[in-house]
Amino acid sequence: GPSYAPNVRYLLFDADDTSGFTGVKCTVQSAMSCKRGSVATTKKCGDSRCVPDVRNPFLEYVRMQLGGAIGALAVSKGHVRPSSAAVVGIGAGSLPSWLLAAFPGVTVDAVDIDASVVTIATDCFGLPERESRLKTHIEDGMHFMQGNGRFEEYDMVMLDVVPLPKPFRAMISAAHDRLAVDGILAVNGWKPDKEFQGLQKDAMTVFSRVWLAEDDQGGNQILLAVKGGAGLRETMPNMNELEAMGAPKDAATWSSQYTWKKLV
Repeated sequence: GPSYAPNVRYLLFDADDTSGFTGVKCTVQSAMSCKRGSVATTKKCGDSRCVPDVRNPFLEYVRMQLGGAIGALAVSKGHVRPSSAAVVGIGAGSLPSWLLAAFPGVTVDAVDIDASVVTIATDCFGLPERESRLKTHIEDGMHFMQGNGRFEEYDMVMLDVVPLPKPFRAMISAAHDRLAVDGILAVNGWKPDKEFQGLQKDAMTVFSRVWLAEDDQGGNQILLAVKGGAGLRETMPNMNELEAMGAPKDAATWSSQYTWKKLV
């Protein structure tokens, strides 16, 4: 089973069919750092004393996805001031919670097919419960992105659904349609996942610029895709450039820690 770090709250799966691998009984789906020296006042999450620290993501792939998304946004817009984002796959709420905390002007649509996931993220992992800038949607993520009568455009679309369901191969065109003209897509995936590999190829035919990086263990990969037009730079900005464009220091650091391979 998984090993656990101190001062961290974990979200676990406990069933064969949720991890994507037969025989896996307990898989870490997500995790959140706890604020040091703080004591929780709720008993909804057992006797844990954890107060989630949403500005300090614990999992490496979360930091890589956030940092990469901010870097891609800087390439596309020339600055880092997102006004709107959609997050498909809430988990512990790490992505939407960080975006809301880092950018006071951003609005976030957070989507998950499982209502219990949203409840747990809110009760135990710091996803804001009363935040006018956040809307949670209990809905299939693919169905949400394909519109269903909605016409909102986003600066950022972040997809964190692993392993990638086969119907989500259509996410590339759906996300492209829902992004603003200079919007970006950031996708977390597993390196051996055939559907994720196919999604990378799809992105290369639809988006103007695409990068890929992988974590230090070579398991998770992050795909970045920029919708912007001609003249986009080929390399991701370095840490100093990102900070000059308004990126939070933590995101600028995370982005610069990885080698972003240009696919197109």
